[in-house]
Amino acid sequence: MTNFVVSFVHGYTKNFKKFRDIKYPCLASYKNKIITTYSYELLQTPDDFKKKKIKGTKPLKNAKNFKKKNRFGFTGLAQDKNYLYAASFNSIYQINKNDFSVKNIITNQLMSDIHGIDIYDNKIYHILTGLDTIVITKLNGKIEKYFSIDKSLNIKFTKSILKTDWRFVNKMFKGSTGYFHFNYIKVVKKKIWITSRNLNSFIVVDIEKQKAELRTMNLYTTALIHDGLHYKNKIYLTSVNGKLILANQSKKKSQINRFDFKKNIYNRDLIVDIIDLDKKLKTKTNWCRGLDVKKNKICVGINGRYDEKIEFSILIIKKSNLNIEEKFDFNHKKLNLNKKIKLKYITPFSTLFI
Repeated sequence: MTNFVVSFVHGYTKNFKKFRDIKYPCLASYKNKIITTYSYELLQTPDDFKKKKIKGTKPLKNAKNFKKKNRFGFTGLAQDKNYLYAASFNSIYQINKNDFSVKNIITNQLMSDIHGIDIYDNKIYHILTGLDTIVITKLNGKIEKYFSIDKSLNIKFTKSILKTDWRFVNKMFKGSTGYFHFNYIKVVKKKIWITSRNLNSFIVVDIEKQKAELRTMNLYTTALIHDGLHYKNKIYLTSVNGKLILANQSKKKSQINRFDFKKNIYNRDLIVDIIDLDKKLKTKTNWCRGLDVKKNKICVGINGRYDEKIEFSILIIKKSNLNIEEKFDFNHKKLNLNKKIKLKYITPFSTLFI
């Protein structure tokens, strides 16, 4: 049976009155053929953090209120045996899998505009996106390690970063931030794999050697990689223009072999196959983000771009033949949202099989 969760972000029309103590819809589950929506209190101002019991750092003295509200909802998702971990703009919520209640809100001053997250060795890995900074946080909220990557792929340690409470620094412009705009992060065999939206490639950091390298793909058509995961020697990625990318680290399996070259005469790194979901669906998708793989199934989110129809969908794809098995549509009705909630957009961010 297919059971999954999807995190989503959303915004409201100007004429919708936002109450200070409202719980915002952030997460939806499909379990035992039932869709359930879960809402959570999202901390915004320094006062919110002072009043709420949190794991981690209280607001610094220089923390100020946002001049403009950030987007609402959850972004990156990760899980261990007992808990889901869901990222808001400036915190990570530890959520019980059995009843979706919040056990802890984990936060520190290096959490801001969080995208993808990962859980590895009982630590949370995330990116301070605007500063190209990797942050490793203990489950008690304490920062264990952080380092930035510059344009020459050098690892930098800057203590001054800690003096600003980045939780309350809003995104200053639309589009990508930082040199790379890191999206997806995954720890594999003590190496941190991060996707760069700006480079359309990976940057891989060797944790022990503290060395970064660029990993590229032979993208033979337009792609805008966002997020994904490693699963059994392959890397599965979404491209926001409605494509799935399957990257293979083996140089033995390659499209170049179709031309019967006796040896590889060109430089190449990750070898990919690109699946166009528009052709599978026989319609035009406007967005593609959120991905998980389990056994013979792929779970991926599509549609929900800010300026399009206010709904999104989740696809369940058979991994062996890449055919679409199921499609679940999420809108006001399916999410059981009050009709008085005046949504401007609703966008899927991460998916997880549960």
